[in-house]
Amino acid sequence: MKYKFQRLQMKRVPRVIGWYLVIDNAKDLWLYRLNDNISQSIIGHAVIDDIEVKAGNKHYSTDLSNGISQLSKIRQQCFSDTLSQAIMQSQENQFKLIKKGYSILFAENGISYSIDKNNEIYNVLDEIIKDVPVFPECGDVHYSQWSNGIHWYARIGCTDIKDKNGNMKWLTKEEAEKASEWFLSNKQGDTK
Repeated sequence: MKYKFQRLQMKRVPRVIGWYLVIDNAKDLWLYRLNDNISQSIIGHAVIDDIEVKAGNKHYSTDLSNGISQLSKIRQQCFSDTLSQAIMQSQENQFKLIKKGYSILFAENGISYSIDKNNEIYNVLDEIIKDVPVFPECGDVHYSQWSNGIHWYARIGCTDIKDKNGNMKWLTKEEAEKASEWFLSNKQGDTK
């Protein structure tokens, strides 16, 4: 499985920027879930939605463990049973959303969100494909292209990559990747 990470900026609040794992098909969601464990489980909004519905719209803390504790009391169940049910409900909801054409975004802190394919909420700033589900770090090379743009750009952290001729934009992603390889092997360029 290849893992697609996108650096997203919220359109309404531009200072809100972060990396998300983006899953947009059932097979990848299933494979990702198989590799997940309880300590890293992605609960999503299903838990909070269930608390609000079951509690007659009373406001409870959105802290996950408090939410599970409250839901356990409402359902008169033990914490682990409620947690297990919440995880299963969240997973079921995510599969339903993918079937309707949504993408599931997983934040590094473990919370999940959903967006439709039209993505009216976020600007995509960067995208990176990885072989492992590890969030991008400053040392990773990021390739980007403006929407409707013709050029590709490459960056490591805050450093724009320059090729041996000083170019900082390329017509294809392959050219950007070659420039990145040259840059990394020569450890040259402006690091400001």
